[in-house]
Amino acid sequence: MSNTQVVRMKKGKTTLEVMTKKGSCLKYREGKLGIDNVLQSDEVWKNVGKGERAAAADLIAVCGTDNVQECLEMILQQGDVALTAAERKEKVDKKRNEIVNQINKYFVEPKTNLPHPVTRINNALDSMGYNVCPDTPADRQVQEVLKKLPEFLRIKKAGELEGQVTIPNKHIGACSGLIHALCTVTGEDYGAGGCVFAFTISPGDYDRFASELARATKGEHELTMADGGASQPGDGDAAADKKGGKKGGKKGGKKGGKRG
Repeated sequence: MSNTQVVRMKKGKTTLEVMTKKGSCLKYREGKLGIDNVLQSDEVWKNVGKGERAAAADLIAVCGTDNVQECLEMILQQGDVALTAAERKEKVDKKRNEIVNQINKYFVEPKTNLPHPVTRINNALDSMGYNVCPDTPADRQVQEVLKKLPEFLRIKKAGELEGQVTIPNKHIGACSGLIHALCTVTGEDYGAGGCVFAFTISPGDYDRFASELARATKGEHELTMADGGASQPGDGDAAADKKGGKKGGKKGGKKGGKRG
C-alpha cells in the first residue's frame, strides 16, 4: 500500500474510495495520464482499509449511476486527494506564480509607472511571510497580499503605458509583428532611416516587449516611455528601479533633459 494513494468522494453519509498509484491522480486531471495508468484497482470501494467494496446502491447515492467505469472517472476527477509533499509543493508553487504574475501585470512602481520584476515581487512575499493557499483562487489572495505589500514594495494599480520605439529599416520586418502583437499601435511614422511606432502597452507585458525588441534588433533601436525617459533595450528590470532618462541611451537621455 506504500505506493497507493486513495481518492475519496463523499455525498451525505456515503463515501466511495478508489485506489490510485501515488502521484498519478493530479496528472490524470491534467490530461497527462490515461485512466489505466492511474488505477491500482478497477473497483470502487466503500472502505479500502477494511477491504469493503461499494454496493450498487452506494454508487448511485454518490455518483448517480451504478456504472463502475463512470463512477471511477467521476471520483478521479472530483474526489479529494491526500496530496504527497511533492504534489502539495507543486500546487503551492503554481498558485504563487499566478499571484505574482497578477501583481506584475496589473500593478506598477509609482515613480516609473513600470511593473516590478517578478523576482522583486517574490522577494517581497518572502519578506511578508505570506503563506500561499493552493486551493484559494489567486485573485482573492492578491487582495490579501495587497493589504500588506505596500509596507515592503511601493506599488499602485497600473494604467496603460504609453511610449514610442524607433526601428531602423533593416529591422522593421523582424519587429513589426512583435510590436503589433504585444502593443496597441497608435501611430506609425516612416522616414528615410526607419519607422517610429507610437504605442500603448500593458505594464505586465513591458519587460517581455523590451527584451524581445533587444533580441530582434541586437540593441539597434530607441525605446522611450512617456514620463519615463528612454529605456535601454531589454533593460526592463533596471527601468523599474530608475527613471529611464538616467538609464537610457544618449539620444533618449538628451530628450529627457530638454523636457526637464
